[in-house]
Amino acid sequence: MKKTILMVLIIWCYPQAGSAYQISAEFLLKNNVSHRKYLRSVTLHQKIKFLEGFYSPVPFTCHETIYFQSHEKIRIDYQCGDVTYTHLYEKPRVTAIYHQKITPREARSPHFLTALFLYKKEDPLIRLMSDFQFVHAEVKEPAPDPLELTEEDAPPLPKKPKEKKEKQETEWDVTGTVSLTKLGKLEKSQPEKMEDNSVLLLSSPVDSGQQIWFSKKLFLPQKISYAGRDILFRNYREVSNQYNLFFRYPQFIEIQETGISGIIIESLWDRLEINPKYEKDFFSAETIVKKRSTSFPQDSKIKIVLEKFISEYR
Repeated sequence: MKKTILMVLIIWCYPQAGSAYQISAEFLLKNNVSHRKYLRSVTLHQKIKFLEGFYSPVPFTCHETIYFQSHEKIRIDYQCGDVTYTHLYEKPRVTAIYHQKITPREARSPHFLTALFLYKKEDPLIRLMSDFQFVHAEVKEPAPDPLELTEEDAPPLPKKPKEKKEKQETEWDVTGTVSLTKLGKLEKSQPEKMEDNSVLLLSSPVDSGQQIWFSKKLFLPQKISYAGRDILFRNYREVSNQYNLFFRYPQFIEIQETGISGIIIESLWDRLEINPKYEKDFFSAETIVKKRSTSFPQDSKIKIVLEKFISEYR
């Protein structure tokens, strides 16, 4: 009898897979940013393999370098064989630089992949995730002051000396479902493996097909389902120092459609730069063009696939 009662209590107390979890979508997104607040800038080198299949008609490899200064200033360089390409984002402008040709693009925000791994502030992350409909977010309106005079003939209040106001965090009303679940097969704990099978699933309040599985320990994504494709993240690595300031990023990112891989991204961890200083004109399109070769390769399938990748994932 005692054993039966004990088992019932354990089952009742232990959170079940897929059950509602006692944290909010806002709390989840804020924790995604919290460990990056110390960052000033990041330079990230990656190797992108485009596999022949649903995404590209030909297989090829690109070297990608992301220079991230803020959510309003990002430069991404690509070298794919003889194709040299730069995607430049300076809010609100978006510019493509193909060898020595500068082409303005339609203004848009960066992709949610950039935000979830590189954004340093909570407000732009929450806005962007709402734009991509992973959550629904609105800024809370301040409550009206009941003591405020509304009569037109009310006497003016004496002016107070101006005080320096501290910047306060935006108060958000964020809607989204967070549940505790399992991802993949259960494995024995590995000390070098930062991600695990116990995850927090963020489900969109708008589209049930859009979901993010966050690591319960890292608050970083292990899997994302979006626009009919799955994005998988493996082998998280960490850079830290004596001040307990750290940066985490997956060694491999894989984009799949119906279980078939189309793109594999490998981060070159030994070339990662934390808080590098960029020159004043480093994000200038004109300066970038001056340092480029004058030769133009013919437009190719590689350039077409690369531009599609940038528009969809950068």
